[in-house]
Amino acid sequence: MWEVDADRFSLASLLEPPAAPYIKQDDHSMAVSSTSSSPSVMPTSSRIATKTSSVITPLYSIQDYNHHILNNTNNNHSKNQLKLIRFTAPWCQVCRSTHVAYERMVSKLSKHSSNDVAFYSVSIDSNDPSDSKNVLKDYLNVHAVPTCIIYHKSKGVVGKITLNRSNLNELKKRLEGYVNGALYRQGEMMWMEALVMGLEQ
Repeated sequence: MWEVDADRFSLASLLEPPAAPYIKQDDHSMAVSSTSSSPSVMPTSSRIATKTSSVITPLYSIQDYNHHILNNTNNNHSKNQLKLIRFTAPWCQVCRSTHVAYERMVSKLSKHSSNDVAFYSVSIDSNDPSDSKNVLKDYLNVHAVPTCIIYHKSKGVVGKITLNRSNLNELKKRLEGYVNGALYRQGEMMWMEALVMGLEQ
């Protein structure tokens, strides 16, 4: 039985002015003024996602996608670098059940070779079609979660994968083959096809 009383708040607490939002540094980028010790957060609509302490960079908008995926010219990146964008949602049971396995895969691959594969994430946490992350989802024709888009600069979008547990396990094996050179020794177009074959939506 649902406990209604457990969710009630006092009238005084409801009338209190809302506290400033707390944003974890691991989840959102922050802009810190060099003359102030207090961080200021850029608005979501204009914010450019930056690398956090995690090896997974969150994307919040089409501008982020253009900046990190299309226009990134970091000289430290391998010319064969793959970029993986994982779309999830807080309400998605499959996203939650595969989250730990995905994070372990990211950690292992990043330790093996930090320049061959880059990881990005988009969390769809709003039903508002005008929300910048929903606009990005529609721009990339993502219709379900969890979905993983694989991008390579020589081809663009290599493939779009439903990232359930079975596909995640298979993708992990193929990415391990990619970073150790086993896949792209077959030739560029062949390894791209081999990477997503049988996993695409």
